[in-house]
Amino acid sequence: MEHSEASYLENPESQTLEQHKLETTLEFEKIVASIDMDRLSSIVSDYYHKAGLQDRKVELLKPEIVFDSNMALGQFTPTQDRIYINYEKLLDDARDMNFDKEVLMHHIVFHEEGHKVAKTQCFARTETSYERIRVRNAFRMDDYASYEDGNMVHIEQLYNFFNEGVNEKFAREIVDRYMQGAGDSLKGKYEDYKSFGEAYGGHLYYDEQVDFVDAFCERIAEETGVGKDLVWQSLIREALAGDGFMDGELRTLISEMFGKDFLKRLSKLNNNEDLFNLLVATVLSGSTEGLQAGRRYVELMRERAKLIQQRMKDDPS
Repeated sequence: MEHSEASYLENPESQTLEQHKLETTLEFEKIVASIDMDRLSSIVSDYYHKAGLQDRKVELLKPEIVFDSNMALGQFTPTQDRIYINYEKLLDDARDMNFDKEVLMHHIVFHEEGHKVAKTQCFARTETSYERIRVRNAFRMDDYASYEDGNMVHIEQLYNFFNEGVNEKFAREIVDRYMQGAGDSLKGKYEDYKSFGEAYGGHLYYDEQVDFVDAFCERIAEETGVGKDLVWQSLIREALAGDGFMDGELRTLISEMFGKDFLKRLSKLNNNEDLFNLLVATVLSGSTEGLQAGRRYVELMRERAKLIQQRMKDDPS
């Protein structure tokens, strides 16, 4: 329904709502403008460099505010190539947990930018009554139905739990590096924010997913003899390059290491505590077959990580 200027004057509630949105948007844009995108770009570029992707151009997005009570705190939409922030929800979280809103904004924006800088590919095929759009990156796959009237329906999502774990762990590293060069005021607020999260056993966002990725890296490190940090750097490389679970050889080796149903179960995992516990047990429990597959896995991983390892020695930062 369209409203004229007169209708707002006649309806104080609507006028108040519009004024609230305007003031909230101005505050949001002020914080967005304070984010040093050049420094963020430099940090991401360093990850590209260490992953052997130094020719890749860093492309970040300016976050946009959205007023939608049903939307998540932040969202990167690859089909639109946009980042949306539910700033009202962010303010609610900041108030409820006594977080600094500027620090929280940096964390959420960097998480969504992490999704953006990971390589994403789109494929399409024509079905009987719609076009099927597949959007995938290294550790996630989404299928959409696109209709002639412009309507798009989300059909299926796979591996989101693991993908969010990798991306959040990556985002936390980026925030840490970014804050090292921040001003004393913002840096101090960040240390308070970080200490609060650690006191409650995590960072409060995607903690289960990050814990699972940590367990995954630890299991591979134990079975292969490769350092856990190198395993993690290899996962970052997979995410940035867009390979990961979509690589046939890697899928085979992971299945042999963790069991033939592991990837199938992982693809459906979505905050289900029983299934989460089952998969953690699978990741943390060793087996003869897993060890044998692990030895083959490490050869593949070492080949992919050779450049990363060398660059980490040359540039410890």
